[in-house]
Amino acid sequence: NGRLVFVVESHPDVLAARTPAANPFAGAQREPAWQGGNHLVAYDVAARGRMAWRLPARHADGVGRTGGPAAGAIDSASWFTGAPLVAGDRLYVLVEQAAELRLDVLHAADGRLIWSQPLAALDEEHAITGREAVGRRLGGATPALGDGVLVCPLGAGAVVAVDVSTRTFLWAYD
Repeated sequence: NGRLVFVVESHPDVLAARTPAANPFAGAQREPAWQGGNHLVAYDVAARGRMAWRLPARHADGVGRTGGPAAGAIDSASWFTGAPLVAGDRLYVLVEQAAELRLDVLHAADGRLIWSQPLAALDEEHAITGREAVGRRLGGATPALGDGVLVCPLGAGAVVAVDVSTRTFLWAYD
């Protein structure tokens, strides 16, 4: 936005995560799929890259919580699917949490939530923590905006369009 740079940061284990293989010593049981979230971080260019805000907010005890300096922050089970789209003073970002994919619209200056729109419910296998979602965790999905229509890629070929002025669905393609 000319003042801030927005980055999605993930733990290195996410990049190394592979579809868990069956453990030959545990019968047919499979190792648990990767669990956790990532972070949306804003860095201030004029302040030599100082962090301006982070979602979810990190507190002294190391736990991410809602409220505080980054009100509207999302807990650590949230997954930002890609870099946010910057449009004026707003960020449009796709977030998955508890097997629900949603569009969050945030204030660019401080990360506060303006509004949110659920987009899709996912089954356990296709949720971001599921065994089938390794490609989605690494792929990156960023919405695109034109003429007031926000086009949101959901992954696996599905796309929805949202009218940002009325906050309504316009169409879906699968």
